[in-house]
Amino acid sequence: MDDSLARARNFSPSSIRALLDQEKEPTAKGAVPRGNGAPLEHSDPLPLPGESYRGHARRSDGPEPTIHFVLKDFSYEGFSYADCERVRLVRPEKPGGGPVLIVRFSGSAITEAVIEGRNLHSLYHAIGLHQMPWIWEHPAPADFSNDKATLIRRITFREVER
Repeated sequence: MDDSLARARNFSPSSIRALLDQEKEPTAKGAVPRGNGAPLEHSDPLPLPGESYRGHARRSDGPEPTIHFVLKDFSYEGFSYADCERVRLVRPEKPGGGPVLIVRFSGSAITEAVIEGRNLHSLYHAIGLHQMPWIWEHPAPADFSNDKATLIRRITFREVER
């Protein structure tokens, strides 16, 4: 860059160097620098056997590339948010049941993830914003006693005809 252009914008070559050096400074452990220099924390890692149950990860600051479904046997299914076509929170078919969250993906095959549980409203919103990294099906939902927390009783997948 021509020095005259740098001076015209009130930048000297040394101030540009200072900005570049500032971006190289280490950030907090587990954080990745954002474009504006503020750290961005990594999203929650996928749950593993033996960990305490949480129905879902913390909502991320920005859009996620993939949503992962962790089933009770710790098998994992991931879908690209780019293929997320629709999110619905529907009334239960059975009286007294909780709402059902249906997420439709239109990749090589149209697949719906059907999530049954309770306290799903905030999860619906986070998925709609593409800010939910993972959802975890409880291995033994009858043993879960926290009525205010999100509980995922069952996750099923069904392919839909075009």
